[in-house]
Amino acid sequence: MQSSSTVSFYDTLSVTRDAPSEVIRAAYRSLTQLHHPDRHPDDAAAAARMAAINRAYEVLSDRTRRRLHDAALQRDTDLRSNAALHANARGNAAAEAQAWQVQSAKTRLPAHQVRLDGN
Repeated sequence: MQSSSTVSFYDTLSVTRDAPSEVIRAAYRSLTQLHHPDRHPDDAAAAARMAAINRAYEVLSDRTRRRLHDAALQRDTDLRSNAALHANARGNAAAEAQAWQVQSAKTRLPAHQVRLDGN
């Protein structure tokens, strides 16, 4: 489906994930009228916008494909959440290690203050 770096089909059509099919259809029709390449003959990106709108509607208007898209979005969200948790854990471990190094450096005596007799 779509990767985390791309916009979801819901974003493309500017609808919520729980939008009913009527709302999706209305958003699609509105966007096709607004972004149709015939209305923007000098805009090279108009065809790409229309292709994205058409693709989003193609998926979201079909129940099975929409369910698959929703599952992919959920997996992507779960993966990003897990990655954030792991990054946070690594960040905490790194911060703890750095704090330990700072504390150790504070408690060490400079070489000229070390006594050889153990006192």
